[in-house]
Amino acid sequence: MLALVVPRALAIVAAIAGHAPAQLSVTCTHCTIAIAGTRMTVSGTLAPDLALTAYTPTWQLGELALRDVVIKAHGKSDAFHACAAGTVVGARVVACGLVSRHGDALRIAGGHARFTATTGPLTGTSLDVALSGSLSPLALDVVGSARARELAIAHASGVELPIDVQLVRDHGDVAIAPRSPLVAHAVAIDSDVRLIAPQLVLAAAPISLAALATGGHALHWTDTTGLPIELGAGSATLQLVTGGVRVTAARLAVLGGAVAIDPFVITGAGTPPTTLHCRGLALARVLDAVGQGRVHGTGLLDGVVELDDGVVSASLRARGTGDVHVHGIGGTLGKSLARVSSALEDFTYDRLTLVVSPPGNEPESTLVLHGRGTHIPQELELTVHLHGARTAARSLVARIGR
Repeated sequence: MLALVVPRALAIVAAIAGHAPAQLSVTCTHCTIAIAGTRMTVSGTLAPDLALTAYTPTWQLGELALRDVVIKAHGKSDAFHACAAGTVVGARVVACGLVSRHGDALRIAGGHARFTATTGPLTGTSLDVALSGSLSPLALDVVGSARARELAIAHASGVELPIDVQLVRDHGDVAIAPRSPLVAHAVAIDSDVRLIAPQLVLAAAPISLAALATGGHALHWTDTTGLPIELGAGSATLQLVTGGVRVTAARLAVLGGAVAIDPFVITGAGTPPTTLHCRGLALARVLDAVGQGRVHGTGLLDGVVELDDGVVSASLRARGTGDVHVHGIGGTLGKSLARVSSALEDFTYDRLTLVVSPPGNEPESTLVLHGRGTHIPQELELTVHLHGARTAARSLVARIGR
C-alpha cells in the first residue's frame, strides 16, 4: 500500500509544482488538475513557492481505493515538505517527508508513515515506518514494523511484522526487495485449534506487489493444542483465492509420526475434501485415540485418510512387526474361543491393517491381525471390531475444519 500511495502522492505534488513557471506568482483556488490520471482539487500557491492543499474523494490505485485523500505541501518548488493522507481498510494513512528535486529525479529524506486501523479487517493493526531514498526513479527504503495485539481476520494474537525493504520499480511494476526475509510472527493463532508461535514468511526475495497479494506464503508453527489427539509442529503453504484460502501443501506432526495433506481450499463452509498421507504413526497412540482404552499395541502405521465433507475413511497398515493387547473380552467368549481370547491378550503380529469405513458401512472400524499369541504359539488371523472410532474421527475433523 505504501509502495503505491507515498511515491505517487509526492510525485503528484512535484508535478504540480513543475507546471508553474518559477518567474511568475501563481495561485489557485479550487482548481482541478489532472496529474497521472488522478483529478485533484487544488488550492494555494504554486509559484514561486509552494503552499498548497490538494484533495480528491476517491483515489483508485489498481484494486486499492483510498478515500478522502489530502495532500499538503509547502516550501520551494525544488525542495518542499509534503504530507499525504488517505483512508483505506479502516485506517487513516499519513505519510510525510522532505522532497527535493534535481532535474527529473525526486528524493525523500526524513520521511515517515504511520496508521492505526480502527475498523475493518485490520482493526487494531498499527504501522510505523521511516522512508528515505529515491521517488523517481523509485528506490525507496522502508524500515519499521507493523503490530497487532489481536488480528481478528487471522484469529492471531501478538502479531509483529518487522519491515526492512526497498521498493523499486521494475518494468512498470513496483517490487519489494527485502534486506532480510519479511516474516510475520505471532504468539498464537486461535480458533478451535491453537497454533503456537506461528510464523508467516511473506517474502524472502524480491517480489512484485501483485505476487505478494496472490502468491504463496509459508506458514510454520511449533506446536498445536486444543485437540483430543496429539499434534505438534507443522507447516503449510497458503495462497489467497476468491472466497477463501488455498492450502497448496501442508505437513504436520501427528501421533508420533507425520501427515502430508493434499491441496484444499478453506472457505469457512465446513471441512473441505482432501487426502491425508500418513507416515510412521505410533500404533499405541492411534489405538488410544480410537480404541476406547481396551486395545493397546506397538508398531508404526502408514496409509491414507480420506476426508469428504467431514466424512472420514482410513486405511492404515503396519510398517513391520509389533504387539497388540486386547483386554476385557474373556468373559464374553465361550470356552471354544478361550484360546483366541488368551492369544489376543498378548499377540505378536507380523501383519496389521486398521480400516475406518465411511458411514453406511459396517463394521465401522476393523483391526485385522496376522501372527500368534505369546502363550499360544499358533498362527492366527484375527479381525477385531472397534466401536467409536468413526465418531472420534468425525469430531476431530469437524474441529479442524472450523
